[in-house]
Amino acid sequence: CINALAGSDVPFHDHPQIGMMVEVPAVVEIIEDFARIVDFFSIGTNDLVQYMLAVDRTDEAVGEYYIPHHPAVLRAIKRVADAGNAFGRDVSVCGDMANNKDYLKFLIGCGIRKVSMNTIYLAENQKAIAGIDTAGAEAMAHRLLSTGDMAAIEKELFGR
Repeated sequence: CINALAGSDVPFHDHPQIGMMVEVPAVVEIIEDFARIVDFFSIGTNDLVQYMLAVDRTDEAVGEYYIPHHPAVLRAIKRVADAGNAFGRDVSVCGDMANNKDYLKFLIGCGIRKVSMNTIYLAENQKAIAGIDTAGAEAMAHRLLSTGDMAAIEKELFGR
């Protein structure tokens, strides 16, 4: 496209950033390879959770097993964040986890500094983010990533 536009009289940006959505488990396994060639990552949490756990969140028969805070999902998010940060790539999160203030401390603790959320959650989440201590968020993320105990994870994230 750049070559085609170069021969035209249309003004264009000749060095666009190229990023990728991280939504399937296979990508997580080779994320460092992708980090070498892309400019940024966006973790699409809705699809990542669905494909990691093999659970369709819209199917009432199995919807209860769609658990964004499942240890495998949390560790996948951290692995993508670590690869992005190691290679100097921006990592953002979109989807329901970005909308939910209960997950923001974990995401910040993983090193994620950009979220894309529905505007109806913006004011509440801005307030939540302003109250997050980065060192405390990193410690919390470490605790969550160190356990497979769902009750402990839920207690830490949701206070239940």
